[in-house]
Amino acid sequence: MRYGQLSPDQTEYVIERPDTPTPWINYISNSEGYCGIVSQSGGGFSFHKDPRDRRITKYRYNNVPVDRPGRYFYIKDRQDGVTWSPTWQPTRTNLDHYRCTHGQGYTTIEAAYKEIESRVTYFVPVKGSHEVWHLRLDNTGQHPRRFSIFAYSEYTLWCEPESRNIQWSLHLTRGDFQDGFVTYNFIEPHPAFDMAANADYVGDRPGLAYMTVVGAPIKDFDCVRDRFLGMYHSESDPQGIENGQLSNSILRGGNGCAALRVEVELAAGAGTNLIVLLGYADTLDQARQVKAHFANVQVVADELEQVKQSWRDYLSVFRVETPDAYLNAMINTWNQYQCKTTFDWSRYISFYENGEGRGMGTRDSSQDTLAVVAQMPDRVRARIIEIFSTVQLETGDCYHIFFPLLQKGELRYFSDDTLWLVQMVYAYMCETGHLDFLNEMVPYAESDRVDSIYDHLKAALDFTAQHTGPHGFPLILTADWNDTLHLWMTCEHPESVLVAEFYVYALKQIALLAERLGKTAEAADFTTRAAEMVKRINTIAWDGAWYLRGYGSKVIGTHKNDEAKLFLNPQTWAVISGAALPERALSAMDSVHAHLASADGIKAIWPTFQQYDQAYGLMSRYVPGRKENGIFAHANSWAIVAEALLGRGSRALDYYQKITPIYKNDQADVTGTEPYVYCQTIASDDSLTPGMGANSWLTGTAAWMFVAVTQYLLGVQPELDGLAIRPNIPDDWPGFTFSRRFRGCTYFIEVKRTGCQRITVDGAPITGCIIPPSETAACRVVVEL
Repeated sequence: MRYGQLSPDQTEYVIERPDTPTPWINYISNSEGYCGIVSQSGGGFSFHKDPRDRRITKYRYNNVPVDRPGRYFYIKDRQDGVTWSPTWQPTRTNLDHYRCTHGQGYTTIEAAYKEIESRVTYFVPVKGSHEVWHLRLDNTGQHPRRFSIFAYSEYTLWCEPESRNIQWSLHLTRGDFQDGFVTYNFIEPHPAFDMAANADYVGDRPGLAYMTVVGAPIKDFDCVRDRFLGMYHSESDPQGIENGQLSNSILRGGNGCAALRVEVELAAGAGTNLIVLLGYADTLDQARQVKAHFANVQVVADELEQVKQSWRDYLSVFRVETPDAYLNAMINTWNQYQCKTTFDWSRYISFYENGEGRGMGTRDSSQDTLAVVAQMPDRVRARIIEIFSTVQLETGDCYHIFFPLLQKGELRYFSDDTLWLVQMVYAYMCETGHLDFLNEMVPYAESDRVDSIYDHLKAALDFTAQHTGPHGFPLILTADWNDTLHLWMTCEHPESVLVAEFYVYALKQIALLAERLGKTAEAADFTTRAAEMVKRINTIAWDGAWYLRGYGSKVIGTHKNDEAKLFLNPQTWAVISGAALPERALSAMDSVHAHLASADGIKAIWPTFQQYDQAYGLMSRYVPGRKENGIFAHANSWAIVAEALLGRGSRALDYYQKITPIYKNDQADVTGTEPYVYCQTIASDDSLTPGMGANSWLTGTAAWMFVAVTQYLLGVQPELDGLAIRPNIPDDWPGFTFSRRFRGCTYFIEVKRTGCQRITVDGAPITGCIIPPSETAACRVVVEL
């Protein structure tokens, strides 16, 4: 069943009915740290800079009814008392017309009911710490109409974990109505019995949340949620709306909200505009300035156009035209859009991630930079410095997560975290060519010691080298990318072949960086260490047709086991890292195709676990076909990379089409999640719900799918010496075009099959496949295959 479709220009997704299988959401945000999540029916919430420590509005996860609360308008006819919501939720009125359009940085919901047309647009301006709700109403009937319009949002407790400690936190809340604003104070979480921390306790954090309406005088308000909704009522039938007016309640303890009522009269054929502003401000005067700025509805239109233009500029760095229309739509718009969102918020906050404890992931954030470094190198540079100074310790290892507002890390000993630092920096160097960045001095987390970026990378690799097991492979420690493979439960020193492959890849990259710095002896040492690990992998970890996964209390990923004989990741990374011997690379990936590939994507293991096994831990506890015991979409991208490297572009594209949700747009009742973005996992045919997606938006699938297509399938890859072009396209493609900005020059690339093997740049042939950086504004490149 189809619930929507891409717009003709592919830059918007148009949802045609409100009752989608799951909430289909969008992110509205800016680079200054204000972010909101909004669904196809107005559900969602907002935060400023950190969803744990500065949450503004409430959202109830895994709740019934789903997708509550949100950014709501209620329209009440003052003549007959009929009330509806122009976003369908929360009243769920049977609207005469409905359409939701998700675009880059904005969502518009259009509706019609009883000869009143409505259009609600939500967005966050490019500058500022606030969001805009623009409601346009038009009377299409023959008679004048009179309405009360209610705007409503529920405030939360700022530090979101305090929502679970209501025995004391609900006695601290404070909300007021001041000068047309419903304001709400930030609560400083109390340190309880920590006497040292109590000495600095200030009661309230700086700043406030606010909501106001522009376009009509505010008649009345509520700051207390239970006064607006009424006890035993819900957002579907608020007591305040049944009463026809609000109670002017002030909050001094209890649950806060912002509810505002205005009155409008519409002559036949007339229309009106209302603007709601919700946000964070340091002072009420700052909020007043925001309201004054939006006094004219034209300003709203201008600010929305700035948002759209900022996204057009962002997306202009890459442009592809291939024979596959859906691939074009994803690479040109939706995949890039999702990658920017994952860069901003890692795996911290979504419809599935509640933003309380996970924070920004080190491995996640490092990988997310790979897909956005060309579009915003300055922000990636800042993120690299932030990660090193916040999470990497003097010992070389890293905290696994960090919190952006507090700049504090937590959790340690995830064995792959340190190695992603090398990939992150290497990708930045290839994109920018800024060799001096490697010499920039950056502190370690929780230390006064500073080192160059290059020395930070050395420390990361040394940590891996110092933590190896009896077979000479890196220890898994807490986890090794697969956070659910808990080999340590029955083994004191479990080892990871996957991390060994990551290690080889990172050593090869830092060797190239060392050469550029003139550190030839160190480059040789890195190369030797890589070769030694490659030899060990092929001597010890080859199982006859594929590579082992590792060693715990038993050999992991061998044909001798009853379950989990074959793991996907060590096969793909054997190819990507170059550790696999040529014939073994083909054998390993053929084993993947034979045993793991399915109609809904490539499974993580074969056969799936049917019952819990303590030797593997949590991974074996997932029900058959789910999460790491099913299809993990992120890992599918690496299979695409591996197949492209093997020159099998047709198989790479087949894998891409099976895992990319837009190809199953007409089966949305099965997939469940948004067709326009990737999800983390898909239920395999070993489950009771094959094809069902979960954990959409914030997933490493986004960044790696973009890298897999642009750099390996299409084969346009930044390297230290220039832009390499090595297409690995499907056999039935005649060619493609690709425009890409690289170090100040836009390259217009045409790839075509002619039977010749040559590359010309502005008409002149070059030797090899690497185009040196150009000092011109644009280059035309023709690649003949």
